[in-house]
Amino acid sequence: MEKVAIYYKPEVEFYINELIFILYKDNYFSFLENAIEYKDKIIDFVERNITFVENMVRAIFSTKVMLELHDTFFLNK
Repeated sequence: MEKVAIYYKPEVEFYINELIFILYKDNYFSFLENAIEYKDKIIDFVERNITFVENMVRAIFSTKVMLELHDTFFLNK
């Protein structure tokens, strides 16, 4: 499976980094390191699922193209 490059807008990066401090400050996490680990898990989840969705779209598109080719060459004779 090919690697997909994901780029985040600066606003998104800022929000995610602020989330770490908000979660820590509001005592959702006792240690800052745990809040950072949580943020990393969120990023991993997003990146894994974007790759999955992209691959599903490619598979569907490929199937649609294959069906169209089949219809063109075999059904329209």
